Amino acid sequence: DNSKYITMRLYAGYNDFMPLIFTGDFLQCYSYRDSGSTEYVTNIQANDAGYLFQYGFANRTFEKGTTPTSILQILLEPMPNIEVGYITPDLNSLARSQTFIGQTMDLLGREYGKYQVFVDNSQFNILADRDVVPGELLVISDDS
Repeated sequence: DNSKYITMRLYAGYNDFMPLIFTGDFLQCYSYRDSGSTEYVTNIQANDAGYLFQYGFANRTFEKGTTPTSILQILLEPMPNIEVGYITPDLNSLARSQTFIGQTMDLLGREYGKYQVFVDNSQFNILADRDVVPGELLVISDDS
């Protein structure tokens, strides 16, 4: 049913240690049973930010001085479940008014092409070469 928008979150680990490893949108899901077996197999096909890549379209003019974070918040507003993540402090506000018309990801990729522009766990990030996404570094040891 393509009219439904369903998001999945996948956690993996052991005991009480279950970090989120994937957030994505369902593309398709089906179950089947092999002949002669009592076990059902469910196949799920999902992608992170698929809705943004497929349906994201921008037609917006931003005034001089608009910050990159404000631009992203406005362009991503119609996208279900996509948030602004880490944005490198290297980016400057607009030096002049600018109009964005076209596929959102194409536009942002061109505008910030010298940076790493990506979506991970439904967060839109722009990183410079020496940036890292803030957060907890997960360490797996024999204790955990």
